[in-house]
Amino acid sequence: MSYDEYDAARDAFYEKVREDLTPEIIQEFKSERLTSYFDSNRTVAEKPFRALTEARKLLTDSHETAAFIHAVIASEVTIKTVFIHPLVIGVVHNEVIAPIITDMVLGQTRGQFQKVEGLFLNILNEIANVDLEKYLRSGSKKPLLKEIFEIQSKRNVILHRADDATKDEAQYAISVAAEILEQVFPKVAKELGFHVHDGFKLCRNWLCSQPESVKAILEGRFKK
Repeated sequence: MSYDEYDAARDAFYEKVREDLTPEIIQEFKSERLTSYFDSNRTVAEKPFRALTEARKLLTDSHETAAFIHAVIASEVTIKTVFIHPLVIGVVHNEVIAPIITDMVLGQTRGQFQKVEGLFLNILNEIANVDLEKYLRSGSKKPLLKEIFEIQSKRNVILHRADDATKDEAQYAISVAAEILEQVFPKVAKELGFHVHDGFKLCRNWLCSQPESVKAILEGRFKK
């Protein structure tokens, strides 16, 4: 396969990211850029949340293959729109170009994506103390990122060969998607000063994140 202008542009972007990611820039992501993005996009996780909800419903109705595909969608869109896309915006400073760059980064093969995945995973780890290359679901011996790539590979087989997913495969994909949406996403949000309502809505109201007993005491004082 020949090396064309598209490849050159992609590699130039990778190099720019490597050069730009100083410790100061990473800290700026945490203090300003990523927090600002989440603040302006409080429902950024809504689409993957709804995909996960649909996956669970489909599995309950014994539509294993459809459930599997929706679970993979939930995982992929969370990685793309909730984590990678805001970081790309922070690097390129342009919300028009950022979606193109995001698609370019995530549209690579596994080997090509490895060229840049460490850069963005490093940012995520520095910002939110979440290392997806080492993060393990409860009861799993494989890193979450590896599990995501596994279900993506199975999804590709389903689409290209018209294969079916088993009930166990669908449940596995749902468990992976649930982990990244219901455990990792809230953890990242918390590190940035947010908490999550209804599974996907970001909120910065300190009072509503407190236990009911604390809220009752505080609200009683305000009423006085």
